Amino acid sequence: TQVQPLLRWRPVFDPSGTNGLQVRSALMTDSPFLSPRSKIDRVIGRLSSAEMSRVESALSIVLGLG
Repeated sequence: TQVQPLLRWRPVFDPSGTNGLQVRSALMTDSPFLSPRSKIDRVIGRLSSAEMSRVESALSIVLGLG
């Protein structure tokens, strides 16, 4: 939740009825980690197609593809 909006590789998302966020948050595409499926209890929300496009753009930057 420590949002730095100037970092293009960390897209910022505001809470909405569908994404399940409680506060404005940044996705850290430069610090990915895996979590075992057995540790995931439930789905708390989903990103829209437009939000996922922002995630894909940020990942392209981090991976050097864009």
